[in-house]
This record gives sequence, C-alpha cells and structure tokens, in this order.
Amino acid sequence: MSLNNLTLEQLKEAISIKEEISTLERRLTAVLGGAKATTPSVEAAKAKTKGSFKRSAETVARMKASQQARWAKIRAAKSGTSSSAPANKSAAKSSAKGSKRKSGLTPEGRAKLAASMKARWAARKKAAASSASAK
Repeated sequence: MSLNNLTLEQLKEAISIKEEISTLERRLTAVLGGAKATTPSVEAAKAKTKGSFKRSAETVARMKASQQARWAKIRAAKSGTSSSAPANKSAAKSSAKGSKRKSGLTPEGRAKLAASMKARWAARKKAAASSASAK
C-alpha cells in the first residue's frame, strides 16, 4: 500500500503506532540497563556489510611479495632473462618453454597410430565390399 493512497485517519493512526513503538523501545532500553536493544537481523546485516573483514599488515605484505614474485617470474619468462630464478630445473624448463604443451606423441607413436588406423580402415572397407557383394 502506498503512502499516497492513505487517508488522513490512517496516517494519524500510523503516527500514533510509531510513537507507541518508540515509547516501548525506550522502556525496554531502560529495563535492560541502558544496553541498546537491537534485533538480531540488524546485527547480522551490520556484520555482512562489505569491508568488515580486515587483513593484518603482515598478511597483506606476504600477499604483495608473493604476487610480485609471480609477476617477476612471468616477466622473466617473456624476456628470457631470469630476475628471480625458479628453485628447480623442471620449473625452469616449464617457465622457459611456456606452459602450453603441443602434443605428447612421439614420431614413432604417431606412426604406430597411423598404421593401426590404416589397417582398421582397410578392414572396414573390405567388410563393406563383402556385404555389398552378398546382397
């Protein structure tokens, strides 16, 4: 229901109810000894607000250092020079070559696969020819 569609009596009643609520809230505060009476939903909403989680300065410094090391390694791999050398040889090879690997097949393995495929195709062709002649 919109506030524009309310009658004068309805608005007066809403104001009186609001005043009663505020009076009851003040009484509740007095009973609780001055502790602010907030609903759990309000506290949950405050806890969920963006930016309520803070990292320590030490954590931020560690994150910054590790990110700078990652970027230095990437830049070194692109330029070919090593400003921060990787710890082991396999890491050095992978960063120097790049992370993409074209194929795991050797020329011998590729030749074996080609021969087996040719044999399979020949068998299918022979089976198709024999079934066509049988009809």
